[in-house]
Amino acid sequence: MIIGAARKKKRKRQRLYGIIFSVFLLAAVGVALCWFPFSLQDIGKITRLAAGRITEKSADIMSADSILRGSIFDRNFHELAVSYRVYSLYARPLELGNRSEAARLLAGVIGENQDVIEARLKKPQGVIEVADDLDRKQAAAIRRLKIAGVFCNPKEERFYPEHETAAQVIGFSGDGVGLAGVEGRYDTILRHGEFKGDTIPEIDFAGQNILGHSRMDLVLTIDLGLQKEIEQRLRRYMERQQASEGLAVLLQPETGAVLAAVVLPSFNPNYFWQSTDASHRSLFCNFLDPRLLRPLLVRAAAVRRNGALGRALLPETVAAPDFGLPEKDIERYETAIGLYETIQCLSPAGDGKEGRQGRTGQDQSIAGGVNIMQLATTVAGLVNGGWKIRPHVLDSVLDRSAGRRFHRSREFDGGAGRHRIMSPTMGVRMRRELFAANKRVTDGFLLYTDSAVGVADRGGDCKYVMQDLLIGMMPRAFPTMLLAMATRRDYLYPLAKPAEKGTRRLAALGRELLPSLYRQAAAWKMAAHVPVGANKANYEQFLVSRSIDFQPRKVGAADTDSLMPRVTGLSLRKGLRRLSRHNLRIRIEGSGRIVAQNPQPGKPLNNAGECVLTLAPEI
Repeated sequence: MIIGAARKKKRKRQRLYGIIFSVFLLAAVGVALCWFPFSLQDIGKITRLAAGRITEKSADIMSADSILRGSIFDRNFHELAVSYRVYSLYARPLELGNRSEAARLLAGVIGENQDVIEARLKKPQGVIEVADDLDRKQAAAIRRLKIAGVFCNPKEERFYPEHETAAQVIGFSGDGVGLAGVEGRYDTILRHGEFKGDTIPEIDFAGQNILGHSRMDLVLTIDLGLQKEIEQRLRRYMERQQASEGLAVLLQPETGAVLAAVVLPSFNPNYFWQSTDASHRSLFCNFLDPRLLRPLLVRAAAVRRNGALGRALLPETVAAPDFGLPEKDIERYETAIGLYETIQCLSPAGDGKEGRQGRTGQDQSIAGGVNIMQLATTVAGLVNGGWKIRPHVLDSVLDRSAGRRFHRSREFDGGAGRHRIMSPTMGVRMRRELFAANKRVTDGFLLYTDSAVGVADRGGDCKYVMQDLLIGMMPRAFPTMLLAMATRRDYLYPLAKPAEKGTRRLAALGRELLPSLYRQAAAWKMAAHVPVGANKANYEQFLVSRSIDFQPRKVGAADTDSLMPRVTGLSLRKGLRRLSRHNLRIRIEGSGRIVAQNPQPGKPLNNAGECVLTLAPEI
């Protein structure tokens, strides 16, 4: 009882001391305000100045030591994706003295109208953006002017010099993060930072466990020359045949190296947010009818049934339908050789980024459809001696600062990268018998073509579609190049316009294209020298493209569509497409779908210079 009363008395004393101290503190603050009267405007001014200085210093510190995202090259070291450091010009209007003189000096450096710059400097903001996308020389010139309250901050911009070429393979990135294609699959390597070598098992890092201390570049198996020729020929064919979609894959059937991969229509990764969903269709969308390959697979199943030392197949004119094979045996053979196996080429195993592959799927045009990669690798396994290959686009990883190039792991490519689907003896027999009855085994190459008509389901609406397939291989004895090409038309014959003679089937295109591709590939030699710096022509192209994209607003002109649209709940690509018509700087936080936005929907955008999008992954 005595102890409890003492504790209670002590707590009362502590509360009394606290009240007395608070009274003295409030009195001291009151005296200070009487002697130094700060207005709310002064307090806001001090706060904005402090925030501006913190922003400037933190940006300078972070950007000065930052390493640009790694470049992506084709196998001849042509740049497919490259990052440049550009500069944004900022000003703190409250620190400026003569704004007209500051505008005049800045206009002479950045080449913009003096009145436009002066109007921006009059905005009642703590920190404003005056200009964007300045190069290193312009930033240095502005620093030499030593204008109080004016500073430049560096930032990184990604550029794709070849625009739509191989866009579905290269993919795109946003805010320094890979979002699709090679950019997304190998973001760990391209983005600066340490990573473990075993996270990329297909590359032999020569025993190094921790990498990424310096900038790392990627060298792909893609050959830009072959890629462009296939794209041009296929696009021309599609125009003549009035096809809506086209696919093509050129690979080495023995190794699985993809030399070219074409999807038409394509998109420009420099403006990926403006593209449509159809242009993002990848090589792994299951829209091809398996019946396109059925005659070839039925013949292969019959060869297997007869055995490696069995009798030869009868000519199809006198043989039984399907060579006497029941439908279940044909289906089992398709499964055994991996026709419906999921292909992991541009995304980690099991992440689902390459679409739902197999017999069923939600986003398929044809029920039970397969993709062009599945068809190509299946045929490759029938002609390469019986190996089921794993197609790949990554050739090597390049560390230019150390002068080292890490190539593919022979252990991976010889082990996990492929497996046998038939014995070596059967592989030789299969290659000899498979095209024995093909009338197009001429000129040293093999050609297989077929067409199929199916019914596509699009949101409950069914419509007929026609698909054409070409499989070409060269040389005839032991193919080292395999071309798979397919087109799709959303209506049947007759065509709206008469097709030119010889273009109704892909065979005519294959006869012209395959020898040309083979000659180019045979003459290829690995580059002896690794490029040291960035390509100057691509950099000039980048600067020109940025200046064309920038359209200054007229001073005092009223903006149309000046209200913030709603983007919450959309994917990043669709949200950026909706915001593209507004002159906003967009900052992205997180990854996934857009869950929050600032400014809020419906808010005026007259003085809004930046839009913040908060992303979160779907659960």
